Amino acid sequence: MSSHSSSSSSSSSSSSSSQYPILCASFNQDNSGFAISTRDGFKIFDSNTGRLCYERAAGAFIVVEMLYSSSLLAIVGGGEQPSLSPRRLCLFNTTTGTALRELNFLTSVLAVRLNKKRLVVVLQEKTYIYDSNTLAILDTIDTVPNVKGLCAFSPSVDGCFLALPASTTKGSILLYNVMELQSHCEIDAHRSPLAAIAVSSNGMYIATASEQGTIIRVHLVSEATKVSNNTPCKWEKLKNTLKKSRRSANNLKRLINEINVIQIIIIVIVTITSTTFDCGVSVDNQFDSKCPGKLLKFSKGRYPSTIFSLSFGPSTQLPDILVALSSSGSIHVFSLGLAINQRCRRSSSFLGSLLPDSVNDAFDPAHHHVLRNAVPAGVKSNVVVRKVDRIADTCLSESVACRATVSVIAFNGHFLEYTVNINSQNEPKWSLESEFNV
Repeated sequence: MSSHSSSSSSSSSSSSSSQYPILCASFNQDNSGFAISTRDGFKIFDSNTGRLCYERAAGAFIVVEMLYSSSLLAIVGGGEQPSLSPRRLCLFNTTTGTALRELNFLTSVLAVRLNKKRLVVVLQEKTYIYDSNTLAILDTIDTVPNVKGLCAFSPSVDGCFLALPASTTKGSILLYNVMELQSHCEIDAHRSPLAAIAVSSNGMYIATASEQGTIIRVHLVSEATKVSNNTPCKWEKLKNTLKKSRRSANNLKRLINEINVIQIIIIVIVTITSTTFDCGVSVDNQFDSKCPGKLLKFSKGRYPSTIFSLSFGPSTQLPDILVALSSSGSIHVFSLGLAINQRCRRSSSFLGSLLPDSVNDAFDPAHHHVLRNAVPAGVKSNVVVRKVDRIADTCLSESVACRATVSVIAFNGHFLEYTVNINSQNEPKWSLESEFNV
């Protein structure tokens, strides 16, 4: 078992979670297993059954990363004893209980990501790329100070991307192609510094959240470029059209034929009130209907909160859903496919071409489902979408169109697994399937 299929930063240094029994937690690349560390040692669990697969009482660790279901672990000590230096990465074999190889660094290792071809080691101001098989160093990336070790990694060899913060003052991301060993692009995603990043398991999509915690953005990696903040707002286009219409009765008549007075009133009302939507979703102006998902913007709610974790669904093509877990203890589920399909339909209409995107999608905020109090508020947690099943409509009165299994590791020592059933009317039904102490 191993983790990090499509999640955000899933391990944490002890400094950020010292008040909890769990020091770090991470799912493997296909989310079939997960690892946790306490001050006494680390444990490996099977996500499907909850079975404890391996346990080692050897002191505190701040990084425990798995490679699928193999016996290989990448571990970093918490520094509470000389043999467990935070500057030493150990590749550990759980079958033999021995260290296979050790890598030493000048500063503390903050995060580790790996797949069958690459090993990524994140320090505060440098990130190292290694060949997973030979441990030959392939590249070194100089980064801005990254004190939290924030990063995201797609384990797919075909679309293997690494995302790192590119600024300490705003939410910029450096996207790096780990297989080709070159920078892919830099994205200005937020005005505030980044709090969470996730890359889909196939490397197609990247999701980001800032420290403000109200907006989550999704970019299509293959089309990602530096985001321009100078794109004209469609509301401005509408106002300009109205100004021109005042000068020309013919233009005004054509405009009224295409958008009646009631629709204009609705536009104004929704524009004024759209910021009050707690479950709104919008698609930014950079969206290209020929290239669905180039940039989605989901509004989690009006009130700022810290996004602890982001995770895409495990779909090999389009990630059907994106989940976020916030400091309020809520799990947010966003329907990516629905948002993209509806945006494509709206962009082809005249009304959709004039409406600002935040209003365009405010007419239908059904892309967003929330489970409140999923974990205690304020408790740092990691969330993943373990699986998504499409279920055909049946003769049942409450037919289910989609079922998602969402797993959570709460740093207070609990593992929880929820199922959300979304029927053909896009109505969610949540249920707690399992819960146990780790």
